[in-house]
Amino acid sequence: MKKFFGSFGAGLFVALAATFLLTRNRNVANERAEQLRTTDDVLPDAERIAEEMRDEFVPGKLNTGQPSPELLDLNSCSIQDLLEIGGVEPDWAVRIVEARPYRNKMDLLSRMIVPIDVFNTISARVSITKPDEAVKIA
Repeated sequence: MKKFFGSFGAGLFVALAATFLLTRNRNVANERAEQLRTTDDVLPDAERIAEEMRDEFVPGKLNTGQPSPELLDLNSCSIQDLLEIGGVEPDWAVRIVEARPYRNKMDLLSRMIVPIDVFNTISARVSITKPDEAVKIA
């Protein structure tokens, strides 16, 4: 008789565990289906917003929502131009001009022309065109 109740108890435990796992998986599947329905509702709005942003984007200009000046080319700008964009002290502007040409903006940091705080201030307002001469290294 003990064996009967022991195996009955084990069978009951297995049945309850299986029911719990199946119910849990069904709930997870329902939640995922709801997320997908929500995503489908949002997708047309996201595509419309992306299209509006694409229409407003002008390459080579800052896109802050306001009219902005064109990006300053570090390989051809003057010291005065650098001072006018803000965030650059005169000695940093002189170093930037003297260390030309640059391959990319990161040259300002990798060649230790300016510290990171100056780089972070000006990096969104400057650009680099392909240099006419060889880049100076060390």
